[in-house]
Amino acid sequence: MNESRSEASAIASDDASYRARANALQSLGKLKAANAFVVLTAAVNADSPDDFCATPPLRSLGYLGDDKGVPLLREWAAPGAKRRDAGSSNCQPRSPGKGQ
Repeated sequence: MNESRSEASAIASDDASYRARANALQSLGKLKAANAFVVLTAAVNADSPDDFCATPPLRSLGYLGDDKGVPLLREWAAPGAKRRDAGSSNCQPRSPGKGQ
């Protein structure tokens, strides 16, 4: 599993193919890679054609299971924001008393 996380992080950060990067970014949150939050937030702010690589990390933030991504999601979902992908995040509220 750690090897999968490392490979996904490398592809998400360095692959020449935007499609490969987008798929790896989508997977990072599901894999709960240790560096996922850093890689995902960097990807959201990186340049890609038509912000192609911004949507997958915004969605993937929800899989991490914590609230660190909420400010970034709110920024991208704000009225008048250029991009609206944060509205499709997979964030789900946690039940009271339920830990990670």
